[in-house]
Amino acid sequence: MNTFPRQAPYDEDTETLQVDPAASFDAAASFLPIHTGPACAGTSLDWVPDIEHPVVPAALQRICRGCPVRPACLTAAVSNEVDGYWAGTTRDDRHQLASGLVTVAAAEWLQLLAVARVTLAPACEQATALHPAETAGYSWYRRGCRCPGCRAGNAARGRQDKARARAKRQAVAA
Repeated sequence: MNTFPRQAPYDEDTETLQVDPAASFDAAASFLPIHTGPACAGTSLDWVPDIEHPVVPAALQRICRGCPVRPACLTAAVSNEVDGYWAGTTRDDRHQLASGLVTVAAAEWLQLLAVARVTLAPACEQATALHPAETAGYSWYRRGCRCPGCRAGNAARGRQDKARARAKRQAVAA
């Protein structure tokens, strides 16, 4: 025998908690993790510059690394092909990510490679030169050296050849 008194299904305290049929329900938002929003919201930094550098500026990178919505931001940026710095990546990074797995870890690796490329490239180019630094020029470029001095020598030789060809055409036409 049950000795507990019977109660109404809802008492006065729970009536205010009942579902309002006129209220809107966003099903997608109900499955998203609860967060305060993107860390970049409200900043006055240039997230979409006129000229995008291969490495995300340090101030922007710090903000993105601590952002609670970085994975969602990265996925949206890759799928929508947007310009500017998103989720700590550049447009080139996101283009590379589009062909594979889109993860924050992969984006971090791409930025590390970009930093290495920018900071180490001048030293590597001179280290792989086929000649002493003072002898750089067109003849070494023809032999396969691609150091900055030899590339500049090749460009100068190309300009000289074009100028000679232009002068020759003008002499024939006159």
